[in-house]
Amino acid sequence: MAPQDMFAQVSRGISHREEDGENEYEPEATVTLKRSKPPGANGGRRYRSRNERTMDQMKESSRRAALCSICLQPGHRIVQCSKISEARATLIGHNHVAEFAAGLGDPMLCLVEEPFGSMRETIKKWMQSGRNIPVEAVHVVVRKCFYSATRQDSSRNVVEVFVWGKGGTPVKEHCPAYYPVNKVVQWILANCNARRRKKHILSCLQKPAQEILQHLYDYGTSP
Repeated sequence: MAPQDMFAQVSRGISHREEDGENEYEPEATVTLKRSKPPGANGGRRYRSRNERTMDQMKESSRRAALCSICLQPGHRIVQCSKISEARATLIGHNHVAEFAAGLGDPMLCLVEEPFGSMRETIKKWMQSGRNIPVEAVHVVVRKCFYSATRQDSSRNVVEVFVWGKGGTPVKEHCPAYYPVNKVVQWILANCNARRRKKHILSCLQKPAQEILQHLYDYGTSP
């Protein structure tokens, strides 16, 4: 084909496309040469600076640290945990754990009740079984306190507790559970100190009544 005929054929093709509404003609070479703007200043790959990497690591560490130590869920502080509000309990801060443990079971500091009926029998069975707080315990909710045989010795009083495992899940057969005050105090001092901040003690105990109960209860065999 002569060069003149080839040029005429290309010109006719362009005019046909213009009639069809395609007003722009872009040579194929121009299309292939188009490219997006490179991310780096010199057209190469952009690397993050040391400060940027450090900031990302700090953000990731902050997200991990933001987990609530009760339910192990993010998005709220421990004092705002729904499990605490549902239990109607108060979180005992680690700085006040020793003070709480020292006064646990003392009728001058908290309400100590006298067990009656089925509650009396339930507590008696727990005392006779000698069961301990299970190893699965992560948090303990102190719910009530009951009189024991000797009112002058508050360590012999009995505490009703809910034992929670990881994530605040109830430990089977320990919600509720009943232990002598001294066992609960030992667990508190061993697990809820300032060095072990992953375990907590919570309290539902009420203030003592105006008139302290005078009746004593003996966990002996007599009814």
